Amino acid sequence: MCVLFLSDCLQWLTIAVVLITSVWYYCVYKYSFWKEKGVKFMKPTFPFGNMRDTILRRKPKAEMMKKLYDEFPEEPYVGIYEFLRPVLVIRDPELIKQVLVKDFSYCQV
Repeated sequence: MCVLFLSDCLQWLTIAVVLITSVWYYCVYKYSFWKEKGVKFMKPTFPFGNMRDTILRRKPKAEMMKKLYDEFPEEPYVGIYEFLRPVLVIRDPELIKQVLVKDFSYCQV
């Protein structure tokens, strides 16, 4: 009886470890998007990405964007994460104009 109980516990423990490890690797993979592209980005936290204070209503989104602008003053664009989704924030006015006017038909939502 005790051997069967130990065997069942070991199986559930193995399943839990595999599941937690899989979720962890998936998040690491998702949060490495900007690093692979060579874009500077704010370090995200699981599960909120860079939006934790905004989602928990500690700070408005404008303060988070101000922090982003202050942290990367010379970059024309930077990356952030909304939960697990990567988002590109364009800062350069000329680049914004090009994207919104000339390259608008190539944009995906």
